[in-house]
Amino acid sequence: MLWKPERAPLLEQEYQDKRHQIAQYFDKTAVKAWDRLTSNDENLNFIRESVRKGRERMQHHILERFGENLSGKSVLDAGCGTGNLAMDLVTRNANVVAVDISPSLIKIARERFSRNDQCKHDGELKFVWGDMLDPSFGDFDHIVLMDSTIHYKSANAIALVNELCKRANESIIFTFVPLTPLLAVKFALGKFFPKSERAPAVEPSSEDAICNLISQNLNGWEISGMKRVSTYFYASQAVELRRV
Repeated sequence: MLWKPERAPLLEQEYQDKRHQIAQYFDKTAVKAWDRLTSNDENLNFIRESVRKGRERMQHHILERFGENLSGKSVLDAGCGTGNLAMDLVTRNANVVAVDISPSLIKIARERFSRNDQCKHDGELKFVWGDMLDPSFGDFDHIVLMDSTIHYKSANAIALVNELCKRANESIIFTFVPLTPLLAVKFALGKFFPKSERAPAVEPSSEDAICNLISQNLNGWEISGMKRVSTYFYASQAVELRRV
């Protein structure tokens, strides 16, 4: 049974609604497509290949921010999907808990990790089906949310990050979808997919809005870096927060 968080009504209602939509989409509708998208040896159409390349670039940036050696450090990969980022983190000797709301994606992640003979490391990696806000996971040195808050309105996305700030000792990296003209084109083209295959809607945010919300709500934290990654059909902006 999944943990039910206790938070303010505004965040609670949207969080529960979106969580259900996301779980249904990734666990039922798109699990095969997501498996192919996050695989290195599957041929994709132009749109999905563009998304794959964008995600790879964002993942590379996040890994650069963490550095080459995470020995003795604990990391929560919140919304880990098929586990690509988590597996790269453990090769840098981190102790990683990787959680996702979709049991199907967690199953894929575990299978990939178990057959990855090249994954030599001194860290530990645990894939868990559950709620990324579950406090029973404990505290971590670092927490990363790659494209895990993009389905929430700006205020609730930062409220979600704020919940995780309570359990992060050093840093949090999260991403949001920046408002760009390219995003409008992506949405328009997405309408050509059958309705049953469309992902839950994302909530674009302006950089100014995100920065203002961080300043107003995340006491004791400051922005230490930002990075925008854009391809033809992928746009995401990473924000790194560090304790003051």
